[in-house]
Amino acid sequence: MESKTEEELIYKIALSKIPGIGAKLGKQLIAYCGGVQAIFNQKKRTLLKIPGIGPQLARTIDEAQPDELGQTDLQYHKKMGNQITFCLDADYPARLKHFEDAPILFYSKGNYDPNPERVVAIVGTRLPTNVGQDNCVRLIEDLKPYNVQIISGLAYGIDALSHQTACRLQIENLAIMGTGLDVLYPAAHRSLSRQIINNGALISEYPINMRADKENFPRRNRVIAAMSDVVVVVQSARRGGSLITAEYANNYFKDVFAFPGRVTDEASEGCNALIKQNKAHLIEGVEDIAYIMRWELDNPSDQNRQIQLFAELDDEEKSIYDLLANQEEVQLDWIHFHSKKSMSNLASTLLSLEFKGLVKSLPGNKYSIAHRTRN
Repeated sequence: MESKTEEELIYKIALSKIPGIGAKLGKQLIAYCGGVQAIFNQKKRTLLKIPGIGPQLARTIDEAQPDELGQTDLQYHKKMGNQITFCLDADYPARLKHFEDAPILFYSKGNYDPNPERVVAIVGTRLPTNVGQDNCVRLIEDLKPYNVQIISGLAYGIDALSHQTACRLQIENLAIMGTGLDVLYPAAHRSLSRQIINNGALISEYPINMRADKENFPRRNRVIAAMSDVVVVVQSARRGGSLITAEYANNYFKDVFAFPGRVTDEASEGCNALIKQNKAHLIEGVEDIAYIMRWELDNPSDQNRQIQLFAELDDEEKSIYDLLANQEEVQLDWIHFHSKKSMSNLASTLLSLEFKGLVKSLPGNKYSIAHRTRN
């Protein structure tokens, strides 16, 4: 556990455990009072002046005993070597920090990068078909070269398979729990949880002794969505927790992807609905994520492939490629003017170069070289 004083941690834990104080109101109290400890030193009449604080909640805060609320949790996490991360701490994940409903604090077991370059959440049904399992494993295997962190929810089915595959490939992965860290759910995943700790971390916003209450899991799903760049729904029936995660992701302006399935497959009804309602990109493989997210691989094999493709270009393709080679991003009109080609011919040539992976189209009718050698 980091060198945060026990007194500070007790007050922080106590604040998170007061009934009626959620993430948004907790942060509001900190802002009004000037700190966590100051909240517990306020008189009831002062608390009542804070928006969202009524007589009952003011009385609860006034009568709260921080040591009673926080001491047991603190000693447990200290004994187990767990981390306690508060919303104002420097190591609180940046992706999570700017959402007003992000947890005031959370507990973690293991070691992980709070601000990795790329984060992909993978969620889905507890009862995946063979196709769903194959899609899940293949996707994670293909994501490995992109240096991603994987997030899921430790549930049966797609969640567990995501963690298992990530651990097998030694990809850092996080399990966001709907229980306290002392209550493993499902219990059958005890061995898997140990693997995750060795390849990342278990994370929970819930205090110790918090059981698997059904209302905890939708709240857990908001954390999965908030901490990710991309949410992939591998398989889902018409209703399911993964659709809640996708809904949160859309509300947080994250990119959502869903594998399509046959219209007769119940296990794919949710994914098909997400795609049909324009709430998710259709995904067939990692290339779809890389294209939408503009992710590139800085890999010698990609450069060799690029050289091989360049040798296969015709004269028109080479002239356009050479024109773009010394530019960062250029408008189509600029290419049209400097290439002196007809617009129809130019469009066909650019499309051919894009299919070969040598040129990429950008928003605003711009183009650039797809892969540049870094110095």
